[in-house]
Amino acid sequence: NKEGLIKEVNLSASKLFGIDRNKLINKSLIAYIPSTEKDVFQLFIKSVFESSAKQSVEINVVNKEKDTYHVLLEGLKLEDAVESEHKCQVAMIDLTEYKQIQNSLKESNEELQVLNNTKDKFFSILAHDLRSPFHGLLGFSNMLLAEYDNLSNEERKHITERINLSAIYVFKLIENLLEWSRLQSGR
Repeated sequence: NKEGLIKEVNLSASKLFGIDRNKLINKSLIAYIPSTEKDVFQLFIKSVFESSAKQSVEINVVNKEKDTYHVLLEGLKLEDAVESEHKCQVAMIDLTEYKQIQNSLKESNEELQVLNNTKDKFFSILAHDLRSPFHGLLGFSNMLLAEYDNLSNEERKHITERINLSAIYVFKLIENLLEWSRLQSGR
């Protein structure tokens, strides 16, 4: 009713609350709602009786064992010319498992975002670390190619040594990356 008293109750609600159906009749539904959400429930009941359209609210309820369930309440005012007391029908849909899955997905998504940001940072560092030796490789090989005939044997040898050192550095970096990759995948 308008005061939130339970006038009829089905077996599902009785099971959720852990209380016999007969003992729920004429009890206030607000007694099973956490104090932090009582105002939300009272606004919901008020809106159900003020509107001819179905009203909905997600709220927590607490059963006899103090277990909390996240539920969707859907209320609709009942029009009855015979009875003078105004009543509404409230469907209570248990969303607890759905909310747990939703929260788990949210946490996984946040974790995935952190991992993705870490991966992006890793690739940025990797690109930076590979750029330097490749600059050396490209610069020395271009110099050797363009000036080959004008360079002495000593200068060509020096440039070739620098190219070799850069290639060794890149090779070691790639070997380290492969080893890291094997460790990450458990191989």
